[in-house]
Amino acid sequence: MIEKIKIISVLTIFFLSLLLLTSVLDGQVDKWEEQLKSSPDNQELLLNLGRYYHDAASEGNGISLSRAEEYLSKLLDLDPDNALALVYFGSALTMKARDAGSPWEAMEYLESGFSKMDKAVILAPNEAEVRLLRGINSLHIPEEFRRLYLALEDFLALEELILTSDQDWGNEFLLPYNFYFGEALAKNGKNNEALSKWEKVCSLDPQSEFAQLAKHRLGLK
Repeated sequence: MIEKIKIISVLTIFFLSLLLLTSVLDGQVDKWEEQLKSSPDNQELLLNLGRYYHDAASEGNGISLSRAEEYLSKLLDLDPDNALALVYFGSALTMKARDAGSPWEAMEYLESGFSKMDKAVILAPNEAEVRLLRGINSLHIPEEFRRLYLALEDFLALEELILTSDQDWGNEFLLPYNFYFGEALAKNGKNNEALSKWEKVCSLDPQSEFAQLAKHRLGLK
């Protein structure tokens, strides 16, 4: 327990524009918030706003983190088993641990966040967005918390979903999926498989931000 508490002081979680590009949605957010005034229980609006502010908070914006909590907790009051709201709220809590006033408070946020994300996967094991978010989150939690195996589990589940579905996933999903799958494979010692995932990122969109990161992993310029 003591060793885990020490880890909290250096806890950082890095998300790179998960499924939503906050810069693109800035104009849309004002519309959503205006619509919410006349329809405060609109679950779609609450989820959209929760997602947006979660992604903005991942860049270190504390105000956005509070807004994400506000919208996602309201949605969970209306629908306690909403898997998407649970996974985003759980992820937001783990980010909140970064700014906690004490290691013990940080531990509480982390444990609550983990619990909510894990519940989301139990409720919706085939929901790609749920799996992707928990997978990315688990990658960036210090290994002492033993979440790394969940990252690989989530990306393997996503691989199965992609292989067995005729859905058009699109680069918005495939870029983070392949990049972070590579990260999970590398951290689990599967280096050749990781290289393959990063090469896939570069082939999907060579100019993307994910491709630049993948090229760095591949030792390319």
